[in-house]
Amino acid sequence: MAGERHGAARALLPAAVLAAAVWSVGLQPGVVRARRDQALRSLHVDLLRMAMDDEVYRRCWGDFFDSADPEQQRAQLYVNMIFSHWELMFELNALTEVALREAAHIVLAGSDGRRFWEGSRDIRAKSASTRRKRRFHEIVDGEYLCLPTPSAGPTPSPTSGSG
Repeated sequence: MAGERHGAARALLPAAVLAAAVWSVGLQPGVVRARRDQALRSLHVDLLRMAMDDEVYRRCWGDFFDSADPEQQRAQLYVNMIFSHWELMFELNALTEVALREAAHIVLAGSDGRRFWEGSRDIRAKSASTRRKRRFHEIVDGEYLCLPTPSAGPTPSPTSGSG
């Protein structure tokens, strides 16, 4: 009896090893894809940081900037990094739609966030390659479209002009 049990256990062990090997091979394409995506994102961040730190590298981006002011260019690069980070978090389900809406509303209400989105929203819409990226764009763009348009000058107070 004991010998039969050991024989059965010996027969199950190679089957378990084979199943584990098949399972790990099945996981490899996803792991390889995740590592590739991470490497590409890291390179993107490095390129943006280099451009933020050096005007020569910023010029290499061509007509990416809508301003000749180096500070506004660096701000635009930084906001790009913020949106790219949010997009990654959203893709990985680490950022909810509610949190994305709230964060986007705050950043887009600022002049740097608004300027960045105005200049990049069309290309981001065209380049959204997955359903999740398209949803990300819809949410951010929806928040952008809900914002009041900036006024040309200071809004007069109700008491100004009366005298």
